[in-house]
Amino acid sequence: MDAITKDDYTNRYVEAATRSLAPDQRDDYADELRASIRDQIDDRVANGEDPAEAERAVLTELGDPARLAAGYAGRQLQLIGPAFYSDWKRLLVLLLWITVPIGAFAGMIGPVVSGNVGGAVGGAIATALSVGVHVCFWVTLAFALVERFGGPARGLGEWTPDRLPLTSEGRTRFSEVVLAFVAVAVFAIVIAWDQLIGFVILRETGGDPLPFLHPGLWPWGFGLALTATLVTAVLTLLAYRRGEWATWMGIAAALLALAVTAAAVVLAVTGGLLNPEWFALVFRAADPGTVQVIQVALGVGIALLGLYAAWDAYRRTRSLR
Repeated sequence: MDAITKDDYTNRYVEAATRSLAPDQRDDYADELRASIRDQIDDRVANGEDPAEAERAVLTELGDPARLAAGYAGRQLQLIGPAFYSDWKRLLVLLLWITVPIGAFAGMIGPVVSGNVGGAVGGAIATALSVGVHVCFWVTLAFALVERFGGPARGLGEWTPDRLPLTSEGRTRFSEVVLAFVAVAVFAIVIAWDQLIGFVILRETGGDPLPFLHPGLWPWGFGLALTATLVTAVLTLLAYRRGEWATWMGIAAALLALAVTAAAVVLAVTGGLLNPEWFALVFRAADPGTVQVIQVALGVGIALLGLYAAWDAYRRTRSLR
């Protein structure tokens, strides 16, 4: 079924309503639902209604696709009933995505500050699990109490087609934008932490941090690399908002990837990427030939990743939506 508007409400609605069904049932239910929606839209259009307005009206009358999906699957949503299940799931997933990473980071800070780098991993995992369990329990309890002792169920606001999730294609491509900016944030945090705090603490030198990357790259070398990463993320966002990758966007992203890759390869091969003191500590028993092989191997790995990133950036001159 062709999209009536650029928002493609009907296909998004059908996918959202049938996504949780068994694969052998999904296509049949999807075809039946799509045909039913089309018939109702055609009836409204025949009576003089605008196609876009008719589509919105039909989907609004059908209601939240999550509730329709529960009816198709014959599920008994007992703890959290159909009136609140979709709202409970959305809120729970959102809170977990927010609180669990924060909890993991908070659990890691104490051991790292005290010099117990190994305990940081255990602290992060334990705190993240604890936060996740508490969020799941209290959110579920709140919804269960509201459903059993609250007033008439209305959910978290009136449902409209604007609340439909994107299709699989749209979600995947929007996730590229999110991933690009997350990569910028992670890169900045890792670099700053490595240079200012250090991932490795030398107890024999009084607890001084030992940066993994070469201190000579701080701050200008790392700043340029971070700027290139941020520009690439902005290009990804512009392409998503525009609806497609313009040729100049793909070329610019590819050139940025090649420039960063070339600089990183030269630094890796010449010993300017990793901190020499860290290298000497880890490979203290290695002869110069072995160290050179490791540096060349690192440079080759960076080159392969960079070339793939450049090619991937250039080939994206296609529709994003």
